[in-house]
Amino acid sequence: MRFSLLGIFEWVTALAVLAIWPCAAGGVSARAPSSSSPLVFRHVFAPEQGLVRPVEKPFRREICLNGLWRFEPLTLPHGYQRGAGPPPLPAPRADSWSKTPIRIPSPWDVNGFASGNGSEFVCFPTYPKSWNAVQMGWLKTTFKIPPSWKGKQIYLHFMSIIGAARIVVNGHLLANHFNSFLPFEVDLTKTIQFDRPNELLVGVRGPHLFEIPGPYQSLYPYPTGSFWGMQVAGIDQDVFLQARPRLHVARLFIQPLVAKNILRVRVRVSNGSLSRQSFRLAAKVRPWTWLDRANELTAPECRSALGRVVLRFTGPREELAAGKSGDFTLQVVVRRQLALWSLRSPQLYGLIVALRQHKVTQDRKYARFGWRQWLIRGRQLLLNGHPVRLRGDAWHFMGVPEMTPRYAWAWFTMLKQAHSNAVRLTVQPFPPFFFQLADQMGIAVLDESGIHASHCRNNYWQPATWRRFRRALRAQVLRDRNHACVFGWSVANEVVPALRFVVRRSHASAKVLARAETMVFGRLGRLARMVEKMDPTRPWVSSDGDGDLQGRLPVFVAHYGRPSDWAAWVANPRHNRPFAVGECTETYYSSGPMVARLEGDRAYINLHDYMQGLANQAYRYAAAERKLCAYGSLWNLVWYGLKPLPLGLANLHRRPNLHDGIFFGSFVPHVPGMQPERLGPYCTTLNPGYDPHLPLFEPWSFWRAVRAARAPGGPQPSRWAKLPAPQPLPRPLPPVIDDVQFAGAVGGKLHQELAALQVPLCGAGAPAAPLLILDARSLSARPRPTLDRAVRRVIARGGKVLVLEVTASSLAAVNRLLPAPIMLTNRRAVSLLPNRQSAITAPLSLGQLYFAQDKNPYILDHGMAGPLVKGGRVLLKACGINWLAWTRKPEYLKTAAAIESERQAKPSGAALVEYAAGAGQYLVSTLQLVSPDPRKVALLRSLLVDMRVALVSPNGVNVSPAHDQR
Repeated sequence: MRFSLLGIFEWVTALAVLAIWPCAAGGVSARAPSSSSPLVFRHVFAPEQGLVRPVEKPFRREICLNGLWRFEPLTLPHGYQRGAGPPPLPAPRADSWSKTPIRIPSPWDVNGFASGNGSEFVCFPTYPKSWNAVQMGWLKTTFKIPPSWKGKQIYLHFMSIIGAARIVVNGHLLANHFNSFLPFEVDLTKTIQFDRPNELLVGVRGPHLFEIPGPYQSLYPYPTGSFWGMQVAGIDQDVFLQARPRLHVARLFIQPLVAKNILRVRVRVSNGSLSRQSFRLAAKVRPWTWLDRANELTAPECRSALGRVVLRFTGPREELAAGKSGDFTLQVVVRRQLALWSLRSPQLYGLIVALRQHKVTQDRKYARFGWRQWLIRGRQLLLNGHPVRLRGDAWHFMGVPEMTPRYAWAWFTMLKQAHSNAVRLTVQPFPPFFFQLADQMGIAVLDESGIHASHCRNNYWQPATWRRFRRALRAQVLRDRNHACVFGWSVANEVVPALRFVVRRSHASAKVLARAETMVFGRLGRLARMVEKMDPTRPWVSSDGDGDLQGRLPVFVAHYGRPSDWAAWVANPRHNRPFAVGECTETYYSSGPMVARLEGDRAYINLHDYMQGLANQAYRYAAAERKLCAYGSLWNLVWYGLKPLPLGLANLHRRPNLHDGIFFGSFVPHVPGMQPERLGPYCTTLNPGYDPHLPLFEPWSFWRAVRAARAPGGPQPSRWAKLPAPQPLPRPLPPVIDDVQFAGAVGGKLHQELAALQVPLCGAGAPAAPLLILDARSLSARPRPTLDRAVRRVIARGGKVLVLEVTASSLAAVNRLLPAPIMLTNRRAVSLLPNRQSAITAPLSLGQLYFAQDKNPYILDHGMAGPLVKGGRVLLKACGINWLAWTRKPEYLKTAAAIESERQAKPSGAALVEYAAGAGQYLVSTLQLVSPDPRKVALLRSLLVDMRVALVSPNGVNVSPAHDQR
């Protein structure tokens, strides 16, 4: 999956245009999009904060190391075989560094993510195309340490590296780390130099290099994460240097025990000094206020202020040995000093813990929290003691477009408008700003690990797999457990169905499957118990789509199924735990025939009508979730409920290229947040101010149906509450043609197909019949005069001449026989639309004309244009959308690919044209009806029946329309 990049000249031209284009006064972008000038977004793409908060700065300092680093791509050793374990990581060479700098953070192969349709996800066009194939490499930068940092404990902090990382500073190997998506830090105190620049080398081997084959085609001995984690490698989030006091607060765990009216804080203190230290911990709580939240540009920037102190509490004198870390507890009784955090009123507070020695503050550590408590009672999920039903959304992480708080803000804003209040951050730890925005906006979050099983390739039989699973879950809980929005943890995704699928596919016995389940489910259960121990404040620990792991988990989470299945589970009195549905509706798996069962034939016409069918299902499923589930989520609103947006694309009727999209300003080093060069059209369904000519989002009917089903007070009456009544098609008229002349190769493929259909054939030289079928493929370059006379004779007597299988090689010969010429267009199609005003095509259902799921889906290689088409009547034409873009594209491309295929200008797709000539008619077709595909043969049969040909059954009885099985 690779993109084509701009040539050097084209890209230099694009940069020159960007450099000279003036900024619109006070506006978001420089201009309306056009075909000649790019649309420039003048605000920061990813307005993120550093690690050190203002209240900490008197005692802590940091430097953001984001910048233009050097990159050295490495080739795999000669003869290396995938699955043989990771190859060695050779040391970097002085002469092998790429001339192109890499913007950190960004994976080096970032442009290869979600490739396969166009330029949508090419966000760094200056990166060489060859980087997309690189599987390991070195990244390098240098940094200086301020003299004021002497005497401090100095750390190198990575927010995330995808792949196995080797950290080398000034030639010293300091760490080997393999835990994608999650933060880690390295102590540099003994390695750094104050009198000269320090060199940082980060060697990364992509996750796929660690694959180890196991039973049942298993391969991955690590948490793969989602699309993003499985396709890229490198430093994908911020890098910081941080200076702290030798004796400092390492982390906080805030436990709001609302039911007991107690605020408890577990404080980890680290002593990097050379002697035992005594100290005292003290805490203050101040209200947190979100400033400038009304504007879509400033709200995601999360400007804030802390109010006056509302709560103070102090701990006893403590001691800690040299070089050790320890956990200490602070707690206070809350006597109405704190307002409750809720989904409707998400009040937040800042907690500041001070470490004091001899009444002098030596360090401060800040964390934000909400005064709230999630509990489980029977089948109910409680928030602050009151039952709550969570109406959610779930979607995979989609790379660069989501690498900004602007996306999180837009997603949650859209959900609020759809009367939704929850998300599951699917099969991968998302960046921290998603949780920060959810805290602020009152969105409940199910925090899911990167243990993704749906690909059916996890290698559960490697001990390293479970060590990596455990390490990843531990890091995730430590990172996220202070967030008010997190109502529960999902330790994995769809392990049960995936395991059963792969074991059964191998034809293993029931005993073998039982042993595999015992091992895997038991280990997952132990991971769940670890999470419960690390975070006793949240009883919700699930494995999404895995039920309750045979009783090992406190909640039951189903995927898919039908509302009747859910109701049966809930009705069982033995099930006394919350029931949830993490995914449902058939959006991803849907196809034309499936949606047609909901919406009728209209589902085959275009995306609008297709989505109407999915909306029918979504309304009913959302209404059932509302009644039955403590937490219910569809799949999904943000990707299938909204249209992909043509960011920066003025002409929707052409294919986007690298000159289209939203462009950003010059790179600024040493600031947090990813800095892409562009966002391509259709790479996202949300527009948080990038393109002022587009809305925040543009919903399909799917979104509107869910909004109605989730409306306050109960589902609103809606057109999607009931399936539409089927629209009957006209029946073919009785057969009247008993003799059909055939002109072409007798015994050829078309002749054999017609004979197999029991068409009453006679030769071209026989007395004129009401219908002449002409096999265009068998025409010589100059048709014989006898054929021309036969054609004219049929037309003169008011008959029809049906020309089948017109191709480029036979076009000249066909045109010699027609009263007006045709031209062939470059138009392929896998589905057709009929003319309902014609008796020949009106009886055809659209299902008969849909071939997108067939082995050989193309029914048309060329459309027709020219005088004959212009003067005639088109009976069948190519559908305006290429349904292969939906049915045969991966999930991260299908919606964009489908909408692009529908909007782009296309040549004529006329596939069957009727032309009146004198008393008769010509019917000319480019359809590929001569085929081993029985559905295409069936279409030819239906066309002949609709033309009133009396097909003869094997017993000699004419086939009437009543016998025509469609």
